[in-house]
Amino acid sequence: EDGGMFALPFDPKALRVLGPSVPVLDSVAVVNGTVPQFSLSTDGTLLMRSGSSLTTRPEYQMVWVDRGGRMAPVDSSWRFRHVSSGNNAGWALSPDGRRVAIGLATDAGDDIWIKQLPRGPLSRLTFDSAAEYRPRWSGDGRYVDFVRMQGGSSALYRRLSNGTGGEDSVLSLGGNIHEVARTRDNQWLLARLGGTVNIAGARDIYAARAGDSARPLLASASYDESAIALSPDGRWIAYESDESGRTQVYVRPFPVVEGGKWQISVSGGVAPHWSANGRELFFVDGERNMVAAQVTPGASFDVGERRRLFRLDDDLYQPQAEHYTTYEVAPDGRFLMARRGRAEAAPEAPLIVVENWFVELRQKAGRR
Repeated sequence: EDGGMFALPFDPKALRVLGPSVPVLDSVAVVNGTVPQFSLSTDGTLLMRSGSSLTTRPEYQMVWVDRGGRMAPVDSSWRFRHVSSGNNAGWALSPDGRRVAIGLATDAGDDIWIKQLPRGPLSRLTFDSAAEYRPRWSGDGRYVDFVRMQGGSSALYRRLSNGTGGEDSVLSLGGNIHEVARTRDNQWLLARLGGTVNIAGARDIYAARAGDSARPLLASASYDESAIALSPDGRWIAYESDESGRTQVYVRPFPVVEGGKWQISVSGGVAPHWSANGRELFFVDGERNMVAAQVTPGASFDVGERRRLFRLDDDLYQPQAEHYTTYEVAPDGRFLMARRGRAEAAPEAPLIVVENWFVELRQKAGRR
């Protein structure tokens, strides 16, 4: 990440390393800690940008948004960056609404942190070198579930929310888990598998009862099911699907999902989230409006009035598909959202061209 570039002698026919790596360049600009700014032609012409590390990831500020769209900062001194691993922003309010667990990108990497609301300390929960993101609380607030990406696949882990003890492996299905949800009594665990940016048809929802293995709950080969939202009483599951050719929000009974299906959104819908009392189901419609749909709680399900509350601009809600609900609803009905700040201008740095760089490379590598 500090811009040092190394060369490793390698035999492509035998597929083996021939010696130790040696430093060959320094001060190569690196974007987001992973993308070095250099290119090399086959004839040995090197093009590079020198300078300090760069970032294209903007800073965010957590804000409260009321039902009229009025915003107020949670903590005016708190700025942060979402995790760098993919498009995996995510945060979750504790059941009592006093803490938020969030995936943050820092110099130490992508980890889960817990912020005491409104202006309390921010403490780190995970310390592994792999990327962790999209936390969710257990129903009693004692544990935080989170996804860990390592070695090209991701699995579900959990840790006590007070930061004591070790981590427990919860679920690994041999693929990529990208979001999780639990019933409040912790008897059911739901996980959404699969997903590649801008590719549809690989996202499926699995469910596991306590002590049992996970099984497909909402899974199809030709379209996506994602953005899991369980009702407070655990009887209903809301999710988004593109089965009609446009992503819409649906509700089914849980855990017997074949007992019915209701389409909640009309002109497109994503990011479902239940109110604390289960009498409203929120979602973002195709025109980026936050919508509150009145629902009837209990043994049956009925959809009433759908009311637009406020419009979300690009700084308050991501314009691209998330396949995940990137806002929370507090017990008092306010929305907890992340507002994007203005990105800092990248420092000016020249592009450097070096001809016949292979000669220099062989000299530094001690080869002729």
